[in-house]
Amino acid sequence: MSGTQRRLAARLGALATALSAVSALLALPAHAAQAAEVPPSVTFLLPETPAVFVRDPATGVFSGRGIAMLRRLAKVANLAEPQFEQTVTARALLDASTRPGTCAVGMGRSPEREALFQWAGPISRAELVLLARADDTRNFTSLSDARNLSIGVIRNSVAAQQLRTQNLQIEEVADDATNLRKLQAKRIDLWAANAFVAKEEMRNALPPPPKTVLSFGLIETFIACHPQLSEALMTSIRQAVATLTREGAFSTIKP
Repeated sequence: MSGTQRRLAARLGALATALSAVSALLALPAHAAQAAEVPPSVTFLLPETPAVFVRDPATGVFSGRGIAMLRRLAKVANLAEPQFEQTVTARALLDASTRPGTCAVGMGRSPEREALFQWAGPISRAELVLLARADDTRNFTSLSDARNLSIGVIRNSVAAQQLRTQNLQIEEVADDATNLRKLQAKRIDLWAANAFVAKEEMRNALPPPPKTVLSFGLIETFIACHPQLSEALMTSIRQAVATLTREGAFSTIKP
């Protein structure tokens, strides 16, 4: 090989190296785009409700009508397979306000909470009710009739907020299963609850089950998400809720 040929081969080799480097640089945006296409993930925080949100303590597997609904919602919103955590209302509200990527499900909306979360819904609507033991003979026509009686209610719930503003005697607990047990054990006089949730809880009640003695308002529940969840992700969740509402997935909410 002559000197001229050697110099030409060297130049061609350098050119090939430079082209490879350029190709690698051009490929970087494609890889970034592929990474951006990974579906976002959300962890749903769920107060346990019989037949709706149920966690098997032995396996950790979640089941119930609400779980199927949330998986459908995630699919419609183009989310990754959702993660679920069992909790209680007060803890769900605290975590959803402080842990990125979380949403508390089935939360009541109130002026005090409005700015703490991003909201999607409503996903349910029900009466707020007072329940008494089956043998209670008192007559209740308004909340004033419950004055001086002990009322069990979920801690940090909208029902608790309403009863507190009426200066009623409330005993706050973590969940409605505890309220049901306390009522039947005569440790409280009344139980204040979302009527839908109370109905599900009473499937496990000892006979005779408690009876509803007063309705004191309506409650709508929502999905309450972390305040810094991205705008695009919240838009997808809200649109998915609207789609499921039209499909009739939320039986107490009409489109």
